[in-house]
This record gives sequence, C-alpha cells and structure tokens, in this order.
Amino acid sequence: MTESHYKFWDLAIRGMSPILASAAILVGIWQFTDEQRQINKRELELLSLQYRYSAEKDKLEVKRALFLKTIDAAARVAIDTSSTESIEAAKQEYLSIYYGSAALEDDEDVKRRLVQFKDAIFDTEAQPDPERLKRLSVELAKSMFDALSRDESQLEELLE
Repeated sequence: MTESHYKFWDLAIRGMSPILASAAILVGIWQFTDEQRQINKRELELLSLQYRYSAEKDKLEVKRALFLKTIDAAARVAIDTSSTESIEAAKQEYLSIYYGSAALEDDEDVKRRLVQFKDAIFDTEAQPDPERLKRLSVELAKSMFDALSRDESQLEELLE
C-alpha cells in the first residue's frame, strides 16, 4: 500500500467514524422513542379499559337498583289486598317506573315481561287475577335477575 492510499484510507476512516457514531446514536434514539410510544399505547389502552369497566360497573349498579325497585313495586301490586287506595298507589308506583326509568331497558325479555305485567294490571275486561299477577311478578323478577347475570358476565369479560 502506498503512502497516498494509506492517507486516503486514514482520512476516510477518520471521516466515517463520526458519521457512523451519529447514525448509531440516531438508531438508539429511534428505538427508545418507539419503545416509549408502545409503552404509552399499552398504558392508554389499559386506562381506557379501566374507565370502561368502571362506567359499566356503575351502569350495572344503577340497573340493579332499578330492577329491585321494579320488582318491589310489582310484588306490591300482586299481593296487596288491603284497600283500593293502596292497590292504586302500588299500580301508580309501578307505572311511574314503567314509563320512566324502565323505558330505557334494552333487554327484550325484560321489556316483554314489563309489558305483560302492565297489561295484566290494567285488564279492562276483568278484575286483575291475583294469582296471575303473582306469577307474572315472579317471572318479571326472574327475567330481571337473568338480565343482570348476563350483564355481570359481560362485565367480567372486559377484565379478561
């Protein structure tokens, strides 16, 4: 190797060293930022899931309270025989739930049972049959608890 070749390679290596070092630093920075971005994305997904779970759990608690209130009102209508006034008050309580909060219910079986019970209360052709009202009240309660069980199962699936 001649002196000129030696100087050329010496200058080339000295000139390339800072460029290669800069490239290595840039690759390291890129890998670090990419890993941070992936970590942030996973944390955001986890936070979003936690908020969704919390919201669904709160919704389920409100639904449970509404169902219990509805079941109690239906049971009072079905078993109250003390006076016409108390029966009418129980009917009005059921109707306020039926046309109020329960109107937002999205479970088809619960909706059907709510309507069946309302129709049985206000059967215009005959006086409501107490045994039928009791049976419909129990069916409504069972339907509501089944809907709650399904909703709880869906809530647990969020955690998996």
